[in-house]
Parts: sequence; C-alpha cells; structure tokens
Amino acid sequence: MSLKKIISKYLSADDLKKISGKIAEIEKKTRGEVRVSLKDHKGYLEEELNSWDLALQEFYELGMDQTEEKTGVLILVIFREHEFSIVADEGVNSKFIGDKWGEISSGMSLRFKEDKYLEGIIYALDEISEILIREFPVRDGDTNELSNEIVIR
Repeated sequence: MSLKKIISKYLSADDLKKISGKIAEIEKKTRGEVRVSLKDHKGYLEEELNSWDLALQEFYELGMDQTEEKTGVLILVIFREHEFSIVADEGVNSKFIGDKWGEISSGMSLRFKEDKYLEGIIYALDEISEILIREFPVRDGDTNELSNEIVIR
C-alpha cells in the first residue's frame, strides 16, 4: 500500500494540495523555509523516541539546518500515535517571544482532537507565517532553498 494511501485516512489528496499550496504562499512572502512531514506511525526502531527527537532527526535529514539565515521550520505529525512536534532553526526561534510555540501547539492539539488534521496544520502554518513574514520578509533575489512538497514517510 502506498504511503499516500495510508495517510489518506487522515488527509485527502486535496488536503495535501492545500497544505503544499499554503507553504508556497508563505514562502512567496518570506525568506523562511517551511516543511511538513507526515507519518502514519513510528517505525520499529523509533518506538522509544518521542516526537521531538523524531522531528529533530527529520529536520536534519531534510537539510533544514542548512538555510542561509537559519530560518527553517518543520512540522512533523505522527498520526497513529497522536503526536506532533514543531522544530525551528535558531534564526526563527530568536524571533518567537513568550510561549508562542506553546500557543501554536495548543491550537493544533484542539483541532487534532476533533480529527481536524487539515485545520490544525493550516492553523500552525498561518501562525508561523505571521512571524516569518514580519521578521524575515522576502527580498529581491531570494530563492526557495527547500522543496515545498510534503514529506510522507
């Protein structure tokens, strides 16, 4: 069974297009680089790891730590375990004040508890984009350093 078929229990093909479209829309307005990674469940060798450790591992595997201004942000969702984590590089983290990450996580959790995965991911992307656009607006000559495609594992 294909990975997209497995993920379709949670997000439709149209939902995936909406998420990719939202990422592309955000990245037209900012120097930030955003990725979304989706997993149905943890792999056998990942069972002892928490979602933060898996997200951090994914962050580095995707080269998100290699952006010029350290503006990478990754949202990892592990559906079956009902877990997610958001990892941001140091350039982005330096601009988040107070408990903004906690607020974003709470908003995602509320939506995920109602099985509204698309809404939860879009909510997080919207909240993250506000800061990226304000703190890292697009400049002339800016290039898209990373793919906007959703990673499905």
